[in-house]
Amino acid sequence: MKFSAVIPVYKNHSLFLKNLKHNLKFLRGVEIVVVDDDPNSDLRERLKEFNVIYLKNEKNLGFSATVNRGVKKANGEIVLLLNTDVKILKLDFSLLEKQFIFEKDLFAVSFLQVDKGEKLGRNFLYWRRGFFHHTKVNNFFEGINSWAEGGACAIDKKKFIEIGGFSEELYSPFYWEDIDLSYRAWKAGYKIFFVPDFKVEHLHESTIGKYFKKDRVKAIAYRNSFLFIWTNLKDKNLLIEHLFSLPFALVKVSLKDPLFFKGFLSGLRYIPKVIEMRRRLGKIFRVSDKKVLDLFKKELDQER
Repeated sequence: MKFSAVIPVYKNHSLFLKNLKHNLKFLRGVEIVVVDDDPNSDLRERLKEFNVIYLKNEKNLGFSATVNRGVKKANGEIVLLLNTDVKILKLDFSLLEKQFIFEKDLFAVSFLQVDKGEKLGRNFLYWRRGFFHHTKVNNFFEGINSWAEGGACAIDKKKFIEIGGFSEELYSPFYWEDIDLSYRAWKAGYKIFFVPDFKVEHLHESTIGKYFKKDRVKAIAYRNSFLFIWTNLKDKNLLIEHLFSLPFALVKVSLKDPLFFKGFLSGLRYIPKVIEMRRRLGKIFRVSDKKVLDLFKKELDQER
């Protein structure tokens, strides 16, 4: 089984190069694809000492399109997605290979992450009062995961391409794209596992927080949470619940945080794209929202 690693880069070159040098000892024999999403810089000279494939975006495309380009270029059957702020601590490729060989429906393996001493990486989606919510689980045993975080996971390339990869039309420049991809995978009949034996240090938002204002980041996160619901939810009862809950949420939440309403208005501009995406997704969805959410709820109740 062949492995590739895809690393999207947006500015923050010093951190990228520092972590790349560290990660190389774990990636011996692994094809490395670096995709540079900053049109105003060029890393060719600085990457000459490394055996990597370097792709340069002519314009800023955002995380989703940048990773998609890297995955399409990669020759490996299994592709590691590594953010520039990720440092590998423990990774056994023979064990990773076994995961994908023995679980034919496996879409992705999510890694244990350490961020300033805090353990992260196992998360669950749940539905409440007309909206999706997510929570992290503090029990880090091996098991299913609602989503594989886009900056620290391994994916099956064939299945990734089959379900359309990261959504470039909706979630640019960042946030919710990995939840969206993973939820599509679950509804397509695939699985996502969390395996704590694969461990990384991940300094979350080290790039986003450095180059984007907090209010803009938060408004984008709210917008994309709406787009996720409108795009993926097929269950009629849940859709009706969302529509009835929406006016109350817009008033209640927006009074505390006006960026919630701003995110909603921004999301409305994407309705034509949402409609087109829903039409496309209808062809790959084989599992109902209720079945997926019931599975998550069962696992979450057991963890608690």
